[in-house]
Amino acid sequence: MSSFSKTLRDFRSEMAETAYAAQEASNADDVAAGLLEARIDAQERASGDDKFEREDAIEPETEREPRVVERVDARSNAASAASVPNIMVVSQLRKGYVKGKKLIPVLRGVDLSVRQGEMLAVVGQSGSGKSTLLHLMGTLDTPDSGTIYFDGQRIDNLPIGQRDVLRNHYIGMIFQFYHLLPELTTLENVLAPLMVRHSVLSYLRQRDGYVKRAKELLDLVGLSHRLKHKPNELSGGEMQRASIARALMTNPRVLLADEPTGNLDSKASAGVLDLLRELNREQGLTIVMVTHDMSQARDADRAIRLVDGAVYHEE
Repeated sequence: MSSFSKTLRDFRSEMAETAYAAQEASNADDVAAGLLEARIDAQERASGDDKFEREDAIEPETEREPRVVERVDARSNAASAASVPNIMVVSQLRKGYVKGKKLIPVLRGVDLSVRQGEMLAVVGQSGSGKSTLLHLMGTLDTPDSGTIYFDGQRIDNLPIGQRDVLRNHYIGMIFQFYHLLPELTTLENVLAPLMVRHSVLSYLRQRDGYVKRAKELLDLVGLSHRLKHKPNELSGGEMQRASIARALMTNPRVLLADEPTGNLDSKASAGVLDLLRELNREQGLTIVMVTHDMSQARDADRAIRLVDGAVYHEE
């Protein structure tokens, strides 16, 4: 067995174990994101004529171009903001977890819309349900009731394989704890979502184009000098930047960020926040970021505050 095949096999095995562990967690707010963008055999299970069906023959040069969307400041121009289409809509979302013989409610009927091209901050203290909400929006978990729509299509009830394809093509995710694979270099970690998307032969045929794109993204996030370094050779800020590059590798339409600065010092936090703002403003990337720190949400277009699993108010 070649070293590449062994690495890919080990990668898939670790991803499957991570997905199983996250599904079994009893409290999603304590699950700091034990999943990467896709379950491993999504391509084999995805079926049907749905818009999120399998797409494993995409050539690098035909990948979706970054969307340039006019930025709208909802705080200063409500009329213009109202005309911007919603890319995600959450309605009456409820989620609870069983502990012992008790059902502990986490989300209590959340209504939320995300406008295309905006940066939305979801603010709340620990236990408010903000991470649970983000995981549901990313289809890492399913709600007890309520609906989630992405680009006009309901996604909370998609078959598991189509949810995998949705994440691997359209929704990027970054997490507080980075979740970089320790045995892979920075460059290989950024390439990981496309290793998942394709068979070994399909990936190898397109590898040169993907490597070029990965290097461009690492240059964008300031890590062009760290291509061959492994996670244990990177600082916390560098690991988070690598995870952002990994999330961007599939050219997602929405980036979901779960406490992206939670493990960083103030200087590294500022750098990551500046990078997210730049991606939003320069490339029109829609970003939903959850945080416990209201000061980090001040430059977002909007901020939604969650209190005890419900939307308290919009700022």
